[in-house]
Amino acid sequence: LVHCARPVLDDLSERLSGMSVAVVLSDAEGNVLDRRVGEGELRNRLDAISLAPGFSYAEEFAGTNGVGTALEGGIPAMVIGAEHFTEALVRFACTGAPITDPVTGRVHGVLDVSSLAETWTPLMHTLVRRAAVDIGRNLLQDRSEAKRALFETFLRADARPRQAVMAVGDSLMVNRRAQQLYSPAEQFAVHQHALFLMSRR
Repeated sequence: LVHCARPVLDDLSERLSGMSVAVVLSDAEGNVLDRRVGEGELRNRLDAISLAPGFSYAEEFAGTNGVGTALEGGIPAMVIGAEHFTEALVRFACTGAPITDPVTGRVHGVLDVSSLAETWTPLMHTLVRRAAVDIGRNLLQDRSEAKRALFETFLRADARPRQAVMAVGDSLMVNRRAQQLYSPAEQFAVHQHALFLMSRR
């Protein structure tokens, strides 16, 4: 995740340089893996609330926040000022977006932009969501050529309206229509049968 996120974090940090904001990357458990912050005062304030690599911002430890809330809901989250509930965090605003694996749909982590509440702007929400998608795309590019080919074929088949599509490889990809038609047990049975067929000549 860190490897795939690095170019996006570098770009985002450069675009936000001069602004009093921090760019934070966490894993799927809410553990902070990377933090980019330029301005000294904000860095000191973030250190004081332990928003730094090695600390957890999962909701169970830090309460409502951009990282933990995005993980819990599986969707982008904005938490501004008193919405944090935790006294130590009410001076801050944060916007977090889950980083989703385009193939499996699994959440690998969260990208968060944090600032003081008075300097927060709705632009951060759009910026974070776009950057999280870019990291997800990098996760896909980091895969083998066979996995990428399967994913691209799945997307082409899924573009046809009202068609159930399942793609079987190391993982199983199922579109919304197929999820409506087949229970998880039936999806598993199809997956196992396809693996059996692929193992034969």
